[in-house]
Parts: sequence; structure tokens; C-alpha cells
Amino acid sequence: MVHIGKRFIDDQELNAQFLELVIIIYRDEGLSGTVLTTKLEQAFLAGLRCQQPLIQGKFVEVFNSSIPRRVFERLIYITCSQNLELMGGHF
Repeated sequence: MVHIGKRFIDDQELNAQFLELVIIIYRDEGLSGTVLTTKLEQAFLAGLRCQQPLIQGKFVEVFNSSIPRRVFERLIYITCSQNLELMGGHF
């Protein structure tokens, strides 16, 4: 993710293809909770803040289905389990 983000920051097509690959990995139930998904966490968070609505929607859908529905539990998950530095100044 570091190399994609720095070297190809202006190549939206390459970034879109990379994020599509990441979302395929996160949607695969056999890969859920593996080292691969852990290593791709930064790329997943990049997908959540993607400027392309269709791609961002896919990431939001996966994120939304992976955390509890109650507001309190979501806040606990986001504040305690996520590295918020990766999200920077994004909403």
C-alpha cells in the first residue's frame, strides 16, 4: 500500500484495480481473520476513503457488516480496535 500510495498517487485506474483486489480478499470468507487481511488493513482503510463512490461503497458495505449494529458497540470498536492514524483527517 505504501508503494501504491506514493508512487502511483495520480493513477486512479491502478488504484481502483488495487482496491478491487483488496475488496475481493476481504469478501472471501476463507481469508477472514488471516494474516493477509491484517497486512491489508491500511489498504482497506484507503478503500473506505476512496474518491470513487462505487469502490468506496463496496468497502463501506464490508466494514458495516463486520462490526456490531449498536452505536455504543461501534464506537468502542472504532476507538479501541482501529488505528485512527491511518485515517488521518478523513471523515
